[in-house]
Amino acid sequence: MFLTLSFSLICQLSSLVIFFPLFLYSKKAKLYILGLCIQFGAYLLCSFINPFWKLVIIRKSKKKYEPTNTILFINHLSSVDPWVVNATTFPWPIKFVFKSSLLKVPIGGQALYFSGSIPLHFTKDKGGWGVKQGEVQKIMNICKEYQDMNIPLAIFPEGTRSVQGHLQLFKSGFFRFAIENNCEILPCALHGTNKVWPLKSSLFDKGTIYFSFGEPFKPTPGMTYEELRDKTRMIMYEMIKEFPDYDPEVDTLAKEFSQARGHGF
Repeated sequence: MFLTLSFSLICQLSSLVIFFPLFLYSKKAKLYILGLCIQFGAYLLCSFINPFWKLVIIRKSKKKYEPTNTILFINHLSSVDPWVVNATTFPWPIKFVFKSSLLKVPIGGQALYFSGSIPLHFTKDKGGWGVKQGEVQKIMNICKEYQDMNIPLAIFPEGTRSVQGHLQLFKSGFFRFAIENNCEILPCALHGTNKVWPLKSSLFDKGTIYFSFGEPFKPTPGMTYEELRDKTRMIMYEMIKEFPDYDPEVDTLAKEFSQARGHGF
């Protein structure tokens, strides 16, 4: 992973020099090109050149499908999840909303910063779920700007990695955003990432990662954000059941929110 992070950052720094005049003129071009650098690095990490991981897409996206004002919702099991999402969606110009502590990761933090993904600054209040005053509105304003540029967003609606492997309850914020801005929803699901990079471990393991794209849909007129949230969660849960390594005793629906957000980086 260190090599792919380094490769991504070198590509970004080179692009900043080569495309400097273009970036002054077009913010969208800057977001697209610098994001593409980190996505390509992720693609390499999950490709055949990595003999330890095998990425299998169970359900592919529709042929020639291109997300625009779209929000991808994905379950969250491991720190490697964003890399898997970047690899499977390459070359879509997706942007993540991520916890700001990741900016402290050497090389990876800098690559994230240049990519245009959006850091969310948490505080220690409410078990680590607190945020600075005005932070949420600031994030939503940036997301609206990206949506207006037809840049899709990638969101982990559980808000944190699942310790037990259950599909946790979803936070409501981006479902409200989707209703207010009539965003297209693209449910996605992944599996096996917590085995190749377990929580609280600095060591990787060999294994197979599974990923599925659901059917994109838009909120129906009059739909509430609660209905949209619950519908998306159930679609994702049904996709999880289709994975070859599905375990009915582990892959269950959690009934309570996680009390603490942090599990390390």
